[in-house]
Amino acid sequence: LKKLGYEKVYYNYVSLPDDIVIEENYIDLDTLGLLEVKYFDLVKMNGGETSLSIIKPSEHYSVQLSMANGSYCYIKSGYLFIKDGSPAFTDIIRVKVIGLDSWNDYSKGNSKFTLTEYEIPVSYDGSLSGDDGNGWSGEDPTVALYDLLEYEISEDRSYYTVSDVKNPIKGMTIVIPETYNGLPVKGIKQYAFDGVYDLNLTIPPTIEFIKYDAFRHCTPNVVYISDLSAWCNIEFDGYTSVPIRSFDDHSSLLICNGEPVIDLVIPDGVRTVKPYAFMYYKELKSVKIADTVKELGNSCFYECDNIERLTLGASLEVIDWAAFGNCEKITEVRLPKRLKTIGGHAFDSTSLTEISFPARLEYIGDAAFYGTNLREAIIPDSVTYLGSSAFLRCSNLRRAVIGDGVKTLMSDTFGYCYNLREVDLGSIEETGTYVFHTCYNLTRVTLPASIKKIGAYAFAGCNKLVEIENLSELDIKAGYSEPGYVALHALHIYGDGGKSNLHTTSDGFVFYSDNERI
Repeated sequence: LKKLGYEKVYYNYVSLPDDIVIEENYIDLDTLGLLEVKYFDLVKMNGGETSLSIIKPSEHYSVQLSMANGSYCYIKSGYLFIKDGSPAFTDIIRVKVIGLDSWNDYSKGNSKFTLTEYEIPVSYDGSLSGDDGNGWSGEDPTVALYDLLEYEISEDRSYYTVSDVKNPIKGMTIVIPETYNGLPVKGIKQYAFDGVYDLNLTIPPTIEFIKYDAFRHCTPNVVYISDLSAWCNIEFDGYTSVPIRSFDDHSSLLICNGEPVIDLVIPDGVRTVKPYAFMYYKELKSVKIADTVKELGNSCFYECDNIERLTLGASLEVIDWAAFGNCEKITEVRLPKRLKTIGGHAFDSTSLTEISFPARLEYIGDAAFYGTNLREAIIPDSVTYLGSSAFLRCSNLRRAVIGDGVKTLMSDTFGYCYNLREVDLGSIEETGTYVFHTCYNLTRVTLPASIKKIGAYAFAGCNKLVEIENLSELDIKAGYSEPGYVALHALHIYGDGGKSNLHTTSDGFVFYSDNERI
């Protein structure tokens, strides 16, 4: 941040050095020599006009308060004060002003009272009246501050959205209120917090949606919430709408009711964890999904790469696209019996070593288990769609069984499964391209009677595929690249009633022998 708009600074109330450079209605912050600027404009205090600015003395920050009368003011929540270079308080605060420094500035000759003492009440209900014990009496003396946020009202004028941050600077602490002008605050608009670095933010349970890029170029340090169920129900538009994401060398912390969210338990009553809810949140160590949850949304835990323990609820039916993608420390998970859908990339690049698919499962999406450590994939008959690249680059996979519900093997389903040795194609009718590409330890395959088409390069790179049991009507000839390179390296092709020439030793070594060769 290099400049602040002249109009937003309220120049008459800002203490400036004599040599300040004002150029094109902007104040150059480098000239000011400030490390940080946090500006507050107090509208009213005990009936008198006030203003508040922050200056940087030689050794530390201090708050300077200009006031027409009185010795107390009350400051609403959500405003950050700096003391000795660090946030001093952010809650409802009663500020006691002691002493008078008479020094001149551009504030029309107003004197400045130096903040030398502050108190934080235990609680505050939003109003004060009567004698406060320090010589003040009367009605509510709460100071109305110009908010740090700007708002837009909805078309039906029933709620507000946060639309912008006034004078955004590094290290701000902002509390989004539950209500504004008597209406609920339900959303955060696109670009609202764009460029606010090292933000400390409180998000109320009234927030229902956060638009794409709301937190673009924003690095929240801490996000405070009070209702985990409400958080799970927020409609996030995309990853730049999520304030708790971590990237590069920056990490964010989510705190719910004073407790860091590290071992996450989704509360009972939640039915859907909405898309992107915890995307890129690096602090999670474990996740337990409540039995009431039926759907885990798109990318809801994507790249939470410190999750080590995952427990799914009994009612879960849908694990959507990339829900646990790139959660590389997940080594095991038990899929619930009611699960019907595993979306594309759902467990992509996890460290799963085994999986048992439930009998009700219908859909396994593209790249759902890409790059995992699975040793076996037994697809139940209930599955009707097995996506492209579903088990691509599962280099430890040794056995694959395709249930009778799958009629088409999509492209790259088992590509680069280097250790795949046994395949049961079930009742498939056709394969896409590169389905078993470079499975170079695959030695034998049975083509079922149902298969009518083998896609281009389906078995390319399977250099040890020397034996084919052909139960189909396809014309398969040894040494030919068509169809799909299945027989390019074949030594033995036989039909129904034929006998295999492959033999496996007790230690797993496979060799081929016939009357002419071994």
